[in-house]
Amino acid sequence: MIIKVNRQYIELITKALSQDGRVKFKEGKNWQVNIKTRTLTYNQNDLNQYDPMTCKGIILHETGHLKYTSVKQPSKLQKKYPALQDVYNVAEDTRIENRLLQEYGDFAKEALA
Repeated sequence: MIIKVNRQYIELITKALSQDGRVKFKEGKNWQVNIKTRTLTYNQNDLNQYDPMTCKGIILHETGHLKYTSVKQPSKLQKKYPALQDVYNVAEDTRIENRLLQEYGDFAKEALA
């Protein structure tokens, strides 16, 4: 079976896995999620170039942010040392991917490897 990765595929997976299904989608340069507006931005060129499993991993990762990342004000330490945000992002990415693996098991395992 050949899987076509397109906006419909992104919407199907994201809405099924997100907590409430209220997610907006828009095409853009980079993959990212705005947690406040619950908007997932995707790169159409990536969908055309990457294999379906890689796309699934990216979609799972971004959906993980919608499910597990909360919006917080930067701490005094983060304000003093802005580079700490990069460290936080790495830790947060690892945390959400571990949660996805726990919650979705084999469905997420190969895509996030």
